[in-house]
Amino acid sequence: MTLHDDIIRARIDHKVKIEAQKILDTMGLSVSDAIRLFFYQIVAEQKIPFPIKAPNFETIKALQAHKEKELEPTTLENIHASWKNG
Repeated sequence: MTLHDDIIRARIDHKVKIEAQKILDTMGLSVSDAIRLFFYQIVAEQKIPFPIKAPNFETIKALQAHKEKELEPTTLENIHASWKNG
């Protein structure tokens, strides 16, 4: 470790860690190697190197409205009309 290396600590479910460790062992990688590779990929790609499928704010609002029955039923024709009318 050099003077410029940082230490990162993270909490992870024990079972997930053990399963990941088994997979990494077959690849000849340590958990630290995998984390280091993950960070290098973030820097290289300027983004998380895999898709994250979390809903955006509008989707969350729509899901909440649906749960609270605040949405009015609509048709495909109404949706197309709303697109045309802005």
